Amino acid sequence: MGKLTDCVVIIRLRPRYLRDVSEVDTRTTIQGAEISAPICIAPSGFHCVAWPDGEMSTARAAQAAGICYITSTYASCSLEDIVSTAPSGLRWFQLYVQPDRQLNKQLIQRVESLGFKALVITVDVPTVGNRRHDIRNQLDLKMNLMLKDLRAPEEGITRLPIILKGILTKEDAELAVKHNVQGIIVSNHGGRQLDEVPATIDALTEVVAAVQGKIEVYLDGGVRTGNDVLKALALGAKCVFLGRPVLWGLACKGEHGVEEVLNILKKEFHTSMTLTELQNKIKLIMLEGDILDEQCLRRACQGVSVVIHAASIIDVMNVIPRTVIININLKGTQLLLEACIQASVPAFIYTSSIEVAGPNSYREVIQNASEEDNHENEWSSPYSYSKKLAEKAVLEANGRALKNGNTLYTCALRPMYIYGEGSPFIYRSIENALKSNGIISNVGWLSTVNPVYVDNVAWAHILASRALLDPKKASSIQGKFYYISDDTPHQSYDDLNYNLSKDWGLSVDSGPRMPLCVLYWIAFLLETVSFLLRPIYKYRPPITRHVLTLANSVFTFSYKKAERELGYKPLFSWEEAKQRTSEWIGSLVKEYEKSLKPKTQ
Repeated sequence: MGKLTDCVVIIRLRPRYLRDVSEVDTRTTIQGAEISAPICIAPSGFHCVAWPDGEMSTARAAQAAGICYITSTYASCSLEDIVSTAPSGLRWFQLYVQPDRQLNKQLIQRVESLGFKALVITVDVPTVGNRRHDIRNQLDLKMNLMLKDLRAPEEGITRLPIILKGILTKEDAELAVKHNVQGIIVSNHGGRQLDEVPATIDALTEVVAAVQGKIEVYLDGGVRTGNDVLKALALGAKCVFLGRPVLWGLACKGEHGVEEVLNILKKEFHTSMTLTELQNKIKLIMLEGDILDEQCLRRACQGVSVVIHAASIIDVMNVIPRTVIININLKGTQLLLEACIQASVPAFIYTSSIEVAGPNSYREVIQNASEEDNHENEWSSPYSYSKKLAEKAVLEANGRALKNGNTLYTCALRPMYIYGEGSPFIYRSIENALKSNGIISNVGWLSTVNPVYVDNVAWAHILASRALLDPKKASSIQGKFYYISDDTPHQSYDDLNYNLSKDWGLSVDSGPRMPLCVLYWIAFLLETVSFLLRPIYKYRPPITRHVLTLANSVFTFSYKKAERELGYKPLFSWEEAKQRTSEWIGSLVKEYEKSLKPKTQ
């Protein structure tokens, strides 16, 4: 065992000091469940040898600490007693697979019925190693294990995530991924199963590289300090599991001894994070794929605690075929929901659209409306129609059972018209204005809307994700939608474009404007022509009644419900948002002017 701890000690940390560490968060998730710190309890048997209450004391300590406890097949307390003494604790069950498949099935069904959230299969004991301490103490477990056909999905033995414990090599890690397990514990059985195997900390990087982020990787063995935890996480582990330290604490003071061990390590880990300038361990992995590719979605959802679904095709001018928009916006959402259920993702937030609510007529005035007003879009435009159906699918999915037995919680956010750096609508407006001597075209002079800054929308999503993962808040927001706006003044779309770009010499067209009612009837006639020509020619009208209604309605909404239930308050004021967006527009103007110089010369 000394070799294991020695291998951890020789790894050095590279601290960063010139960063803000006023807020350090040790929380993380494993298999979609939140834990207070990446420090959990590994499976070990016969805890009653260390303390009279045995595993019941261990389970209570784990529950109090807010971490996961893996209960061993060789627990000296009944599973029912362990669950009843710590009913709200996060529990996984470690299984030694027996030759009697019916016995395995009965045990797994018992574990599922008791609320265990994952099945940990120990794979490094096809036969018991030459354990000299066990021989000296006359302990004989008589293990006779058969590790083939572990999952047998065709028989439907379990819906729980399967974690393989005892992987040390790239080859076994790749096989684990191939057979669709949900996690790996890099473990050498505490150094008791086979001499001269690698220390787990040495094997960790090889295993992490082999799985390529497709499944979660954990580590046990040799962890004694908060620094050890930090090193394991830095090398790619999602969390660590403790064996001997827990038993030492249990033997010393029972439940309170285990609590002390966990609290010492959690405190040390917090200090290590602070001194190395790590606010938290956030890993960003960019996956490029097709939202209609089910395998891609399942890979992307592995080990995820929250999915924020913001991908969609926005097409108000009907340039893209209707079937393509419906497929991506609606079917893609349905496939992603199913992938989350299969990967046991507990929280799903859908980025909906204000177009789900309307407007339905430019003559109808809607000001400071709320969620309780039940506004609904009646247009058949593929974008608004697909977003409406997708939002409905998301909210109806709330409460569905996840593969690990937990529950999926969902909500939807309906942002107003989003402006800010990178806005494709503003970009096109500025591009056209620069080509027209700095004159911004009139598109929505009669509208009154309350646009929202892009970073405030992002902040609302973060708050929604936190609320869905908080047991105290989740019940009050799940299955609901929220309007998201900010303190940007109510104004027309034309005024917004002008206010954001006037510092760069752009102005709104002040020429004569055709009455909106006349434009509306022209649009109707053009749509009629398009319909009549459809069998022989695909004609796309330059304007439609739907677009005119969108651009020229009085349509504003309040964010009070989001403020009340999500704790949402805009991070950026109108002045800050305007300055940031104006600076971006200025960069576009400079790029355009720069592109003209060679032609002038």
